[in-house]
Amino acid sequence: DHIDPRTIEFVLKNKGYDKIIAISDSIMATGLSDDDYMLGENEVVVVNGIARLKGEDSRAGSTLTMDKSLRNFMSYTNSDLINSQKLYFNFINIFNSTIFT
Repeated sequence: DHIDPRTIEFVLKNKGYDKIIAISDSIMATGLSDDDYMLGENEVVVVNGIARLKGEDSRAGSTLTMDKSLRNFMSYTNSDLINSQKLYFNFINIFNSTIFT
């Protein structure tokens, strides 16, 4: 995880469920086994689900799935499913209103 759970708790406390959206920076290796992949022109190595640029310590993005991020959010904030899923619907609503209007 590359966001501290305390940061998520802080944002939720100060913004509330209706003003937060869930997004992901997951890369094409999401859901795939640990291996070497290409991300554009960059070689990426995924080990234990963590993607790093080959030969470097820099993260290359996330391999976190949205369902796992929902479970993490619920765990970090002690939130129930009904409230937690609002973050995901907030994104869908913003996306739809921006793209399809």
